[in-house]
Amino acid sequence: MNAATRGSSQTGLSRLAPAPMVMHAEAMSAFASLLFASVILVNGGRDPMPGNDPATDDPCGAGQLAALIGAPVPDALEDLPVPGPVRVIRPGQRITMDHIPQRLNIELDADGIVTGLRCG
Repeated sequence: MNAATRGSSQTGLSRLAPAPMVMHAEAMSAFASLLFASVILVNGGRDPMPGNDPATDDPCGAGQLAALIGAPVPDALEDLPVPGPVRVIRPGQRITMDHIPQRLNIELDADGIVTGLRCG
């Protein structure tokens, strides 16, 4: 080692490291478009963004029961016009994290008033 390289903090390996790759805006836009198109192709032509198909956005029928919000929980839950099971969730109640799209979750407050309806 000579006097010029002895004080250098740079090692031989760090001098050989490649420079970071910089991608220009046009290339990023083209890449994003290609990625989006490939997702659509893999997805069978369906729109990969959720929330665009009204037929599948409410698989549990929560939308047709919006009038229940602010009212006491119905006594006859089995009579609700929903396609799947119904789960009543009280404050502080532990629930499973499994997601069943056709299941209607009825959320209650401490007084038994319906505060929310959601699928899952």
